[in-house]
Amino acid sequence: AGCSTEGRRAIAVLIAGQKKRFLMDATLDKVVGVMVGHGYTVHVYLHLVDNSTGHNFLSVRSKGLSDVRLQNLTRDELLKVVDSRVREVGGCLACFSIGHSSERLPPIPKDPIYKKRMWEYLPSVSEVGRNVLRLWKAREALWNAAQRAERALKVRYSLAMWTREDQWWFGRILNPTSLLQNKDASQTVWSRDCKTWEGINDKVVILGREAARVMLT
Repeated sequence: AGCSTEGRRAIAVLIAGQKKRFLMDATLDKVVGVMVGHGYTVHVYLHLVDNSTGHNFLSVRSKGLSDVRLQNLTRDELLKVVDSRVREVGGCLACFSIGHSSERLPPIPKDPIYKKRMWEYLPSVSEVGRNVLRLWKAREALWNAAQRAERALKVRYSLAMWTREDQWWFGRILNPTSLLQNKDASQTVWSRDCKTWEGINDKVVILGREAARVMLT
């Protein structure tokens, strides 16, 4: 995509999800643009699935409204629109891909040890659980693309971030420098709490570079 870093610290933003739910303005304005304003180069890696076969975890998700400006665009038209908006806020669209079906999964083990993971929606029996694995597979593919960009540009990302395709931001993201000042920043993962779910909120996660290597591969 002709991206560069211009000698500045760089951040990779990974967005994966369904095309019909894609909302870009808030993420670009409140995240990418803000990071650029703090002096960072921001590369956006985007993968959307056009004809997902997955099912929503909560039925209310199906009642969400799509961005009608984007829904009937061809791949090339959508690429042009997204690339223009990313550049408008100062970022660079480093990767753009559209899948025409959900990610294919390998056979899922049913050994007892796996029943202790994702036990609320086991991928071996739950379509919701399989959707989680598909999303992680898409994120891994985007991270692989980011690592190829690192080698091509001879740069190492300071942070990686994943976010949902339909994330809506009401406020500006914090200055990434405050995270990088942590002496263990490279090995740290940051996320919001999960309110009453007593888990990790994985809707938006920021990762130090070494943490990204572990979590995304």
